[in-house]
Amino acid sequence: MHTLIKDARFVDVNIGSIYRADVLIDGSRISSVRSQINESPDFEKIINANGRYLIPGLMDSHVHIESSMLTPNNLAEVLLTKGTTAIIADPHEITGVLGINGLKYFIDEARKCPVKIYFTAPYKIVKRLADDEGLDGYRDRLIGLGEVSPFFFSNKEEFIEACDFAKANSLLLEGHLGPGYAQKHLDFATFHGVSSCHETVSADEAFEKMRRGVSLIVREGSAAKNLDMIFDHFWFKVRDPRKLLFCTDDLEIDDLLFYGDVDNCLRKAVRKGVDPIRAIQMATINAASHFGMDGEFGSIAPGKCADLVLLHDIFDFEISLVMIEGREVYSDGSLEMEFERYLPPDFCYKSFILDQEIKTSDFRIETAPARSRFVDVRVIGAVEGQIYTTQINAKMKMTDGQLKTDLSSDFLKIAVIDRYSRKLDRIPVGFVHGFGLKGGALATSVAHDEHNIIVIGTNDDDMA
Repeated sequence: MHTLIKDARFVDVNIGSIYRADVLIDGSRISSVRSQINESPDFEKIINANGRYLIPGLMDSHVHIESSMLTPNNLAEVLLTKGTTAIIADPHEITGVLGINGLKYFIDEARKCPVKIYFTAPYKIVKRLADDEGLDGYRDRLIGLGEVSPFFFSNKEEFIEACDFAKANSLLLEGHLGPGYAQKHLDFATFHGVSSCHETVSADEAFEKMRRGVSLIVREGSAAKNLDMIFDHFWFKVRDPRKLLFCTDDLEIDDLLFYGDVDNCLRKAVRKGVDPIRAIQMATINAASHFGMDGEFGSIAPGKCADLVLLHDIFDFEISLVMIEGREVYSDGSLEMEFERYLPPDFCYKSFILDQEIKTSDFRIETAPARSRFVDVRVIGAVEGQIYTTQINAKMKMTDGQLKTDLSSDFLKIAVIDRYSRKLDRIPVGFVHGFGLKGGALATSVAHDEHNIIVIGTNDDDMA
């Protein structure tokens, strides 16, 4: 099937310019891009762009599907409406909870999706990757190891072994080089092949990583927002942005629906003064090149997959049309394809092993008698809009031999309950600041990286 797109403002991410062009699609691939292509009776469809902007499909360079609370197929249905046609997913949540079978389930469902979904395998299963023959049919979707950091391994030797395995098997080492890395730690990580980082929260960190050749994945999600920092304090230092990409990391479904996906990153970047072409390159050719996929997609050129987006403008990035492999899948507010519903397999359910009753007394923090009624306590400081924490050194008052919450100082109790254990010998309890609860408690199993149950509360009764 031949489809002709006429009179587009063609955003050429290969050379960084915009010009009028026609694009011919042969089946699922681009066959020609020229200033003018004459119409032919052999063309089954002609789309008149009428001067709309034609860009490659957008790519999210690091995302946890589980944070959307959707299955891969359900997420793909939403992503198409935002112009995202490819994602690099890190499935460490479902793999951590359900093991290798969880990873296989995600890959199986990803194969059914029109959005191209590739995975970085959780670093924790690197030994299983080497030994498990049951993964042989899944390796085509595994393009790297995810969240790699020297500090996540038991020792240096284990980290080096994982890096060597990845390089020997042509797997990228996608990094988690968070705040506080000294230059010697960055040197060590990059020496052994860590190629990217999505955890950059300051301009100094950005500079130190990029000058070592690390691809800087600018994150703008629900839990962590770093885009403003990058474009306010670091962008002016960048003369060559080829190593800059975009990601959402953890994006909740309400934010995805209301604000958008990578298209939201584009809007925010342009409003910060970034050239729209440079922003689009970050979301297309830069990402595809980093992952070694630029031969397949990331730009619009003969031989590439016809994953395309038509935009009304390149400021608000209002999406008019989305094509996947030459097929219209979204047009002016309506999906043009049906999505089947797939229920997760039975093993995905009942993953909590809690046979023991949780009691109020489990959350008490008793203290030994002391001369002073005040005790030095280290409190976890939550930071709004970020996923790193701070340490607060506080003096807290003993009451009846216990340390209790202090609502006036916003010092609440926090506890972690092991979801994988049938018998809980002891529940670790501490204090946290930054949630602002004035009553009650909250609990969640969205708790990186082990996804145990975290409870935060103003009193022990409500926590139980």
